[in-house]
Amino acid sequence: MAQTAHPATPATKSFKEALIAVAFVVILWCIPEIYQMFSNGIVITRLSPALSDGLAVAALPRAIVIAYVVAFALKYASLIAIAAFLIRAFASMLRGTLFSTTVTKSLRFASYGIVVWIIARLGIEGLANNHAAFVLGVDSWWNTGSGTPLSDLSPAIILMATLIAFEAVLQRGKALEEEVDGLV
Repeated sequence: MAQTAHPATPATKSFKEALIAVAFVVILWCIPEIYQMFSNGIVITRLSPALSDGLAVAALPRAIVIAYVVAFALKYASLIAIAAFLIRAFASMLRGTLFSTTVTKSLRFASYGIVVWIIARLGIEGLANNHAAFVLGVDSWWNTGSGTPLSDLSPAIILMATLIAFEAVLQRGKALEEEVDGLV
């Protein structure tokens, strides 16, 4: 049986538009970091400040470079997905449908995105950092007093947005509780 395409619903259209907008904002947020990496042929991680010339891609074995590329791709893609699902949940909340399937599913998928970001950042990128430190002969690098890359600040911003969402949930729950108390 051939499947026919279903017409796009307003929710689907708004989610696609939100996804495009969020992808654009995340890319703009991380573009200085990405530009610096490409233009200078370096990788910006927690290991970078331990090396006087930075973490040059040319000095790394191919496997480490691939690990960094995979880690960065997963990190940036998960940031886009997290932000898109949070925007979808927030949009539904702003329309007054706080206790809906859209909100719960969106928050659940945003949580999955955070797990992917953690695996990419701490797992894949962390292992690549340790391997690169070993290959380059860096003995101590974890506490270099380095700054935080912009992509590492994104989860804090996402956490802040999530807390704002839960505040809205609590306020709505409080209002519903007051309505119920008034009826009894």
